Amino acid sequence: MMSVLTIGSLAYFVLGTILAMILYPNYDFFGQFLSALGVSKWGFLFNSAVVSIGISTMFLYATIAHDLWLRPVRPSFFLFVALLFGSFSGILLIGVGIFVASGNTSDIHDLFAISFFLVLMLLTLFFVIGLVRSPLFKDGNTKIGLTLFGFTISLSIAVGLFVPKANQYVTQKLVVLLYLIFVFWLTRVFVFESLPKKIQTLESK
Repeated sequence: MMSVLTIGSLAYFVLGTILAMILYPNYDFFGQFLSALGVSKWGFLFNSAVVSIGISTMFLYATIAHDLWLRPVRPSFFLFVALLFGSFSGILLIGVGIFVASGNTSDIHDLFAISFFLVLMLLTLFFVIGLVRSPLFKDGNTKIGLTLFGFTISLSIAVGLFVPKANQYVTQKLVVLLYLIFVFWLTRVFVFESLPKKIQTLESK
């Protein structure tokens, strides 16, 4: 059920964002943030997509943390902290979708959006540390892949927020794209295959 909710929300976000871009009059991909899509006539497509992915990721991280906590072989403290950051990032995404980037809610929207990217940076950093230290992951490809993705997301956010000459509009979209792939990979690893099989192997010993 969780996998269906997460994959469905990812697909809806991609579809809703693309449609919002197409329907937005003269949307500048390289000169406007994604949040601009939420204030157009078709803004509900983007805003509802953001809310849906916020809800699904909030429950995804919480479910993974709960499942791991009940297991006799638990991952590192850093991974649990990362999962808590993940659930909190979902709440922030819901706020981004509810409070649009215009009018009286513009400042609130900016607060939720900036907070989301900062929390996402902490999430990926803690996740990378936790993944390296976790006994649940011995598969080299999985560990290396998720580690590289986490590090790239953190680095991209840092560049977008703290490097003045960086194109923040492009950097934001790159981070969002990487995060969508990251969430999909998490769903596949934690929910579908690798982790359940690994836990069963450890518990049988």
